[in-house]
Amino acid sequence: MKKILIIFILLVPFCLTQRSSPARGQNISGSPAKPKISVTLLESAVAVVNDSIIARSQMEDKIRRELYLRGIIPSEPSSELRRRILDELVEDEILVSEARKKKIEAPPEVIDNFADRFVKYVESLFPDRDSFLRDVDTNYIDLVDFKKRARTWEEREYLINVLVSINIIILEKDVQEYEKTLRSEGKSVLRYRLSQIFLKSPLNATEEEKETVISRALDILRKIQNGADFIRMAKEYSEDDATKARGGDLGELEEGKFAAPIEAALRDMKEGDVSLPIVDASGVHLIRLEQKSDARSLLFRKRFNEERKRILDELRKNAVIRILDSHL
Repeated sequence: MKKILIIFILLVPFCLTQRSSPARGQNISGSPAKPKISVTLLESAVAVVNDSIIARSQMEDKIRRELYLRGIIPSEPSSELRRRILDELVEDEILVSEARKKKIEAPPEVIDNFADRFVKYVESLFPDRDSFLRDVDTNYIDLVDFKKRARTWEEREYLINVLVSINIIILEKDVQEYEKTLRSEGKSVLRYRLSQIFLKSPLNATEEEKETVISRALDILRKIQNGADFIRMAKEYSEDDATKARGGDLGELEEGKFAAPIEAALRDMKEGDVSLPIVDASGVHLIRLEQKSDARSLLFRKRFNEERKRILDELRKNAVIRILDSHL
């Protein structure tokens, strides 16, 4: 029995290095040479990139990860989302392989921190810990397995980010020129990504009624200052139907697109800060500044996307990519 097992283990990598003509109905790009993979291994595969198999479980994991990051508890994804995620997985595999060839490494303590933050964030999307654990038990082996998979994705993203970023150099004159370009196009040089907890005031509210709403907002703020999760507080208390389900996420907007009282509060806030209650005609807002992007960070984002595309275009020339449409 041991001899049979050893032979099987030795044959798997051997199969991954063989080449054969393409099978009918497969989408192919890159070199005409193809990896020859056993039928058993392909049963759970959705794509093959060079000698690496992308399994169905990887695609399902990445779909769930994207929906979590949007603040959505995953449900059955559309075929369009599945195909887009698969395309991204293929690109990721090409870039991660190149990063490993260049001996880029991810510091374990950094990846552990990113993974812990992601798991904590996902838990905050659920009404309570029991609901979170039930979701984990349904979609993963257990919480340890979920954390392990989260760590894998964080490591892959880190390797890709380093691979692309090491080729980007931004000088001060570049920032100044980009800032001029943005202004000439009528665009702001500052962008904010915010989350909010909104409490409505009654129509034509009296001063006493306004004070009651402000008092409620202060109670929520104290809970947050004492460690309560902002996303969970938004889901529980916010009265803004458009953002409540997303944990109060308002997305990213340019400076000048917010109400004047919110703009005034943002000027003195740092990333991660939660504002004091901000009162306007409709009610009271508690704002958390998630991210602030200035001209330098916007330029870096632009250069990053351009460099990522350049690297991918170059690597695709010699890549062997097989998309197994029948498995989607």
